[in-house]
This record gives sequence, structure tokens and C-alpha cells, in this order.
Amino acid sequence: MITTRQQIAQRQQSAHHDGARADPRRITLRPHRQTTTVSATDPSCDENVSTHHSPGDPADRFITPSELAEHAGRESAWLSIKQQVYDVTEFVARHPGGDVLLAYAGGDATDPWTAFHSVSAYKHLPELFIGHLADTEGSAQAQAYRSDWMAMRAALRRQRAFVASWRFYVGRVLGILALFSLSCTLLYGMSYQRRYVYVMASSVCMALFLQQCGWLAHDFLHHQVFPQRWANDAAGLVVGNLCQGFSVTWWKRKHNHHHALPNVATDERIGGDPDIQTMPLLLWSEHLLESDLGFLRSAVAAAATASRWSAWLLRHQWWLYVPILCAARLSWLLQSIRFQLSSVHGDVRIPCAMRWLEPLSLAAHHVVVAILTRWICTLPGGSYGAAAVWLVSVQCLGGLLIGVVFTTGHNALHVLTPAERQRLDFVQLQCHTTRNTTSSWFWDWFCGGLNYQIEHHVWPQLPRHSLPLASQLLRRFCAKYGITYQTESFWAANRQVIRHLYQLSRLADQP
Repeated sequence: MITTRQQIAQRQQSAHHDGARADPRRITLRPHRQTTTVSATDPSCDENVSTHHSPGDPADRFITPSELAEHAGRESAWLSIKQQVYDVTEFVARHPGGDVLLAYAGGDATDPWTAFHSVSAYKHLPELFIGHLADTEGSAQAQAYRSDWMAMRAALRRQRAFVASWRFYVGRVLGILALFSLSCTLLYGMSYQRRYVYVMASSVCMALFLQQCGWLAHDFLHHQVFPQRWANDAAGLVVGNLCQGFSVTWWKRKHNHHHALPNVATDERIGGDPDIQTMPLLLWSEHLLESDLGFLRSAVAAAATASRWSAWLLRHQWWLYVPILCAARLSWLLQSIRFQLSSVHGDVRIPCAMRWLEPLSLAAHHVVVAILTRWICTLPGGSYGAAAVWLVSVQCLGGLLIGVVFTTGHNALHVLTPAERQRLDFVQLQCHTTRNTTSSWFWDWFCGGLNYQIEHHVWPQLPRHSLPLASQLLRRFCAKYGITYQTESFWAANRQVIRHLYQLSRLADQP
């Protein structure tokens, strides 16, 4: 159905008034009718933004789903968005996120497109348009499922859930600054007895500072906070590179692939989920041994050909889990530096400014750390030993406090093969491979909102303060359609991770 601009304006005005009257404590899902054209004057309504094209170009061409599926590789990559087909074969090289869009080549990319892009991204589509997807109505149940899914997003729009609260984020910034100040203040206690108590207390506060900077950078780089992409990226550069010491470009490339293929062992076009590619330190699934990711082909081959060191790591990985997380921050720091110093940018398109801002901000981070460490030596009661203890403790705890949160989100859950992944739609994929942990004011703060990991994966651009609202909707949707929705306590989730690692560690003892 073609919708006129006047009709769209009336619908948007009605939705605005409905949202103004709505009780935020009670959310009603309204049936959502998809349109093919709409005015883009309301940036909050990206699910209705026009992808219509004028007559005279490929708009008269209709492409069947089977024909679309034939173009699923790097050599020829087509995908559909809102019933319109786009040839992205050459656009991959210009895509800001790199080749991650190939994960959806040959199929429907409407849901990931909507999840990861703002309205401004639609301007890139007309030049890629090659035709319409032939109408496939599907069953009544499938249509109801689709309608309910789109109604969820519309309900969140009416509640202005995608609009960040400046009070919330100012509070988070002030809290981070308070942790940094408290860490520095505690170091003056070294002049008293038991000076290492103050050193350790300071290191805990500084590690929490690094952890909370990580969550805030995560929000900025998912473009949750500011309406402008450049503002989010600039804030992410300050919090991520300068405060954390992690390359935001390196992280975004890795994280985009993770969101596209969570807990997927391999994909012949772009590889699998990088967050589970941690061999030989940690093995998360037997599927990883059988994949083509450069790992050993099978458990038998692992036992037969791996070095004694690799076999020892596999055998003891369940108790090495915590020590490995303590070393994770050092690994991320080194990977960030390597990303800047060598030609490993891969397929990521990096703006010219970032090519010098990134290394400068990373260098500034390490200079600040060196100054802080040297300053500890000059304080009353300070020494090189106290400075070394503080520095090592901060780096180890900084990795551990982040690691114990993100591993509970996906690890120890089923790792999918490519065939299994193809049988799941976007929502099912995110729910099936993701776990929430229980919520409270403390855990919401400590986990940076990632205790709502499922909702974050379904709506990556949703500010973290809106995730509880989204959880109400998604729980009802999953219950209605029998979709797995997993929630555990923080401690139970970590126990599951360690138990899972222990079970896989037995592969090292197989003959």
C-alpha cells in the first residue's frame, strides 16, 4: 500500500498525542501496519522511513526469495530491507562497519538494519536499489508474529525509549569522575600504617573507574546517547581511548561482528563470533574445534597434535578462567596498539581524522598511567613497590570486572553452527544465544545495563535506562511465541560458565 505524505503526517501526529497521554508504567502493543513510503521528518520513526524509488529505474523489477538467496557471497551480495532488494557487493568496501553486512547477504536484513542504523543511513540505499522482493505473505501466524514484533518497537517509540536521558548520563559521568578522585585520594593513606590496605582500596576504585568507562564507551559507540553520530563517536574516543586505553575502531569492528553473529561458530563470509574465538586459552564449544577458524579440527586432533602447553591449558581452563580474565585487559591494550601500528585494519573504513586521533589518544592514556604510577612513588609512604602493586592490581581487576559481566551474557550457552543459525530469525538468534542476569539498582550499575543483554542485542541503540521497559515487552513476546528467554542470577551465571569450561576441559583427556 502506498501511503501519502498527508496520511503519514496525520499518523505521526496521532502517535505523538498517544505517546504524550500514555502511562509509562503500562505499555500497550498496537498492531503495526508496514508502509512503503513515509516522510522522514520524524527521525524517531525509522521503521517507516521511505525506501521507495521513482519509476523508470529498477523499481519495476521483482526478485524472488530464491533468486535473492543465490547472491549470498562476497562476489555477489544482495540483501533485502523492507521488501526492497539492494546490491551491496561493491558497497562493502565503503560500509563504515566493514564486511559485517555480508552476514545477511542473500536474505532479509530488515531487522538488523533497523537495529543498527539511524534514519540518516537511509540516504545510502537508493544507489544500491535493484528491485522489489516478490510478495511473500506467509502464514497468518507468521504475519501476526511480524506484526507483534514491529508493534514492540512502535511501543518503545511512543514511550520515547530511544531518547537518552541527559540526567542519567550526566550522573554516570559524575560517578566515574568520583571513582577516579576517590582512588587518588585513598593513596594519601599510604603515610599511615597498613599502607597496602589503602593501595588496594585505591586500585579497586580505579578498576571500577575503568569498568564504568567501558560501559559508558559502549553506550556512546552504539550511538545511544546523542542524536548525532559524530558526537557519540567523539565521546567514545575520549572515554574509550583516553580513559580506557582501548582502540574504539578495533573494538567496533570486533563488536559489530559479535552482534551480527552472537555465539555462531563460523560463517564462510565473515568468520564467526570473535568473542568466542579464544583458543587456545578458553574453549567454548566443540563446534569451534570443527570449524574453519584456524582451530584444530576435532577433539581427537586436539589431543593428538596440540602442544603439551595447549593441552594443559584446555585441561585446566575451568580454574584458569578467573586468572585469564585478570590478564584480559593487558591483551586488549596490546591488541589496540597492534591495530594502530600494523596494517590489520582489515575491511574497516577509518576516517582520516581517526587515523591520527586514535594513536594520539592511546598514547595519552599510557602517559597518564605512567604519570600516576610515578606520582605514587612521590607520595608520603610511597615506594616503587607500592606503585607496582597498585598498577598490577588496577590492570588485573580492570580486566576481571569487565570480563565477569560480558562472559555471563553469552558464554556457556549453545554455540550455533551455520545451519542452525540459518533457521533462526533476528530476534530468535539474539534470544537463543544470550542470557540476562537479575536486575537491581546495584547490578544495573555494576553491569552497565548488560544484565539486560537480551534486550541490548535486540535493540542495540536503546539507551541502557530504557532496557527495563523493553524487557517487559520482550518477555511477553517471547512467552507468546515460545522463544527462549533466559535469566539467571549473576553468581549462578558465572557458576554455569565455570561448569561449562570444566565439562569441555575433559576433551584434553580423550584418547
